Amino acid sequence: MSTTLAAALARAMMAVAGVEKGARNKFHGYDYVSADQMVAHCRAALANEGIAVVPTSHRINAIRIPYVEEGKSGRKEKEAPASIVCEYLVMGHGEAYQMASEVPLCPEAGRPIDKAVFAAKTEALGYVLRDLLLVPRGEGIDDISGRPDDDRPVRSAESRDKAPPADERADAMAQLTRAAEANGLPMVAIEAFVADKMLADLKDLTPEKLRGVARRLADDAVQKQIWAAYAGPGTE
Repeated sequence: MSTTLAAALARAMMAVAGVEKGARNKFHGYDYVSADQMVAHCRAALANEGIAVVPTSHRINAIRIPYVEEGKSGRKEKEAPASIVCEYLVMGHGEAYQMASEVPLCPEAGRPIDKAVFAAKTEALGYVLRDLLLVPRGEGIDDISGRPDDDRPVRSAESRDKAPPADERADAMAQLTRAAEANGLPMVAIEAFVADKMLADLKDLTPEKLRGVARRLADDAVQKQIWAAYAGPGTE
């Protein structure tokens, strides 16, 4: 890597702060930073320094990895079916630097292989950007390495706080409803989007997250994701 590109990356690192946890894993009960959030957070810092991150290829390692999961129902022997390795070029100032990210590929009920591949590629991009710019992470549960090995729920800092007043949540839902109507989006499609991208039910989102979704509805890319989630698997 050239000194010029390294200096530009260093400036981009300094421009990026931590990312707010805007998604929630309902099964384990923890909040986390989604790949979409990470992309949106890092894109401006990279662009301002004349740096582009371009996906170049991916390959699937079809090697089953056995592991044991412990939960309320006891010990279960499972297998991770495969992993996917995604490669990228970090380009800028006449130089290019290659990076790669490997994440599990996990098709399951409700997530056919095509959706599993797209989800894994999206997750890989989020990790590459985080590693490239050394984006600070929050609590340990933001990362796979900090998640529980069983199915016990983990209480996030947000869940330990006092529940927001009912009128605050009603105001946030009203804001979301108005934004949906203004952009011609049915609420049932937004519910499908939240379930697909945030792994949560719309009714369980906090007022802050409801407002965050409302602000994103005018984005063309988000609207495409909403309609794709509403249409079902295999439409992206």
